[in-house]
Amino acid sequence: MMGKRMTITQAAASGLIEKKDVKPKAKRIPNPPSRGEETLALHLKAHKIEFRREFKFHPTRNWQLDFAIKHVKLAVEIEGAVEKIGRHQRPKGFVEDMYKYNALILQGWRLLRFSTKMVMNGEAIEMILKVLGVTTNAIND
Repeated sequence: MMGKRMTITQAAASGLIEKKDVKPKAKRIPNPPSRGEETLALHLKAHKIEFRREFKFHPTRNWQLDFAIKHVKLAVEIEGAVEKIGRHQRPKGFVEDMYKYNALILQGWRLLRFSTKMVMNGEAIEMILKVLGVTTNAIND
């Protein structure tokens, strides 16, 4: 005669197996926005450009854009830590960025990429304004 099968919980409760303490998975704490991202957000607001931050553009992947100017499908990425070897410069991160950016282009988006330095010295906002067709009275034109 065959006996009933026990669940792992029942076997542990009856002392047949040792129950291991399972810690709940720690939630990942998001990184704070970078200085470049915060500055570009201020520049975009100053020029009254509508944008979304951390915009998920892909239907199945968890890819996000630093900035999305949705009405013209313009993506803006601030590439952090370009002066040192960061995630974007390591082979795996670099290749993952290629997949992300190619998927973005296949969906009809345009992409601008900037370093923090380019944001801080005003190059980023000037380029964004050019792409949007906004004329400025910049000294360097």
